[in-house]
Amino acid sequence: MFCAVCGKKIADGALMCSYCGTSVNMKTREEVAKQEQAMLEVSHAQNPPAPQESRTAPAAQPVRSQAVPVGKPEKKRRYGWVIPLVICVAFVAIPACTLLYQMVYRYVQSSMTDFSDTMDAIYWEDYDDDWDSYDSLDEYDDGDSSWEDGYDRPKEDIYAEDGYGIGYVGDCMHTYWFDFTVNNVLFCDSFQGFTAKEGYQLIVLDLTLENTFGDEVPMFDTDFWVEWDNEEGYAFPVMPQAAEGFLPEQYRLPVEGETEGLLMYEVPEEYNDFLLLFEEEFESDTWEGAWFGVYLSADTVSGRNSL
Repeated sequence: MFCAVCGKKIADGALMCSYCGTSVNMKTREEVAKQEQAMLEVSHAQNPPAPQESRTAPAAQPVRSQAVPVGKPEKKRRYGWVIPLVICVAFVAIPACTLLYQMVYRYVQSSMTDFSDTMDAIYWEDYDDDWDSYDSLDEYDDGDSSWEDGYDRPKEDIYAEDGYGIGYVGDCMHTYWFDFTVNNVLFCDSFQGFTAKEGYQLIVLDLTLENTFGDEVPMFDTDFWVEWDNEEGYAFPVMPQAAEGFLPEQYRLPVEGETEGLLMYEVPEEYNDFLLLFEEEFESDTWEGAWFGVYLSADTVSGRNSL
């Protein structure tokens, strides 16, 4: 209901308007109710209510097809996981392949080495000489003072057996890169103006080298050295100032032809037996080169001779 004075809505049955304070009696409330009813009728007359809709079930609506229209492109699939997967596989596969290659390589190298050793054993089964059999060359000295007679014996081809090959003066030593032969040896006190110091003597060698490798071979004068006293002593070449006919400090073996020159060593005079050595050196970790020795002895000649 509304207040008859201020016109504001107040609670039904209220005795006083809560806005203007006007007392509301029963008569006033009846008048107000009548006024409200009259206003409601006037409002209905001006705006009649719309007729209520039928409560019948609505007509069925057509169902829309959920099929994808023909020709509509599908969403592209994402393959962001492919690149990380490839990287992970590469990190695992590359070390594994490397390890496998190394294992196969070592196996092949080992098999080749075993095969080579077997073939060498078959080829050299009749070769029963060893290091101990080269104590001296007295057996080849016939007592003559001439140089040639001291080494008058058949010349041999020496190959590595069990990692080394030992020969005499005049033998052809077959290394991996070249063949070399000690043609002559001289024990003396002085040579080309170079004199051995007190308590020492000189060994002068005449060598011939022939390239068998198929390419130029770099060489050094220190490739050949002399040992004595069961490997306790050793010496590298020395060269006089007026070196004529000596092998240079550095040189190359040509592909064709022979190279000949001298090497000289200063050694203790109390020893008569020496060994000229050359050792093969390979860069491969799985293939160690053989070494070759030529036995030299002052006992094979009577007195000091000249080359």
